[in-house]
This record gives sequence, C-alpha cells and structure tokens, in this order.
Amino acid sequence: MAWLSSESALAPAQSSLQSALADSGGRIPALPLAFRFLYRGTRFAAVAREEGEGASLTLTAVAGHLPYTAESAFARAALSDILTIAGSFPRFRPLLGAGHELSIAGELAIEGAPTPDQIAATTVAGVVSIKPLIDLLRMLLPPGAEPPTPVS
Repeated sequence: MAWLSSESALAPAQSSLQSALADSGGRIPALPLAFRFLYRGTRFAAVAREEGEGASLTLTAVAGHLPYTAESAFARAALSDILTIAGSFPRFRPLLGAGHELSIAGELAIEGAPTPDQIAATTVAGVVSIKPLIDLLRMLLPPGAEPPTPVS
C-alpha cells in the first residue's frame, strides 16, 4: 500500500485521499477499506468498515517512540499531564505500545453512504480534531525522531 503525503494544508491531503479512494465513477468502495497516509511528519492508518446500517472509520496516528526516563526524564513526566489533557478528546485515546510507541486511535462515524468523498471528509475531520494532541505528543520525542510506520 503506497503512502499518500501532504506537508501543507489539509485541502491537498483530502484531494489526494479522494483520488486514491475513488474507483470508476466515484462509486462506494468495497468495505472494509484500509489505507495509510503521511501528514506533516505523522503517519496515519485508517480502516473504513460497515457498522450496522452505517459505516465507521478507525483512525490511528503514530506520534513516535517515547524516550526512556534515562533519555528524557522531562518527557516521561510530561506524559502523565498529556494523558490528562487527552481526556478532552472523547472519541480518541492515546496508546503506549510495545517499544514505547506513542499513538492515538479513535472511531468515527461516516455520515451517510461511505463514498470516497465521505471517507475522505471523515478522515480529514479526525486528523483536524486530534492535531493538538499529536503536536503535544510529538513534543516529547527526541529531536529528529522519526515516527514508526502504523500497523493496519
């Protein structure tokens, strides 16, 4: 699966995403549909699936690896404050995975039929809603740290 990338405003990212999702005539793609993309140095994985009579999108953002206490005592101490702030993002939850991988995952309802436009719009809305949390988590990373590839 190729990476989609946008380093500027979200409008080009949405346009690239819509183009990548659309099959002939913009018809509804077969679900589940998994895709990955890169936005401003953060890697994302998304899966659109049928859910009851509608559809939902699972969105995961990988911020990077949390340093060990010996590498950055500040980062380890600040993480608890950031996790407290994360409570104000009700549809998303921060995760600390194996190898100290910091990520944020959440479930979003896709409004209406899961067309490429709706999947792209839901994805962009999710990215916009968690961008402040991603920025906080990325502040904990060592300078020049490269976020890992999300598992989808």
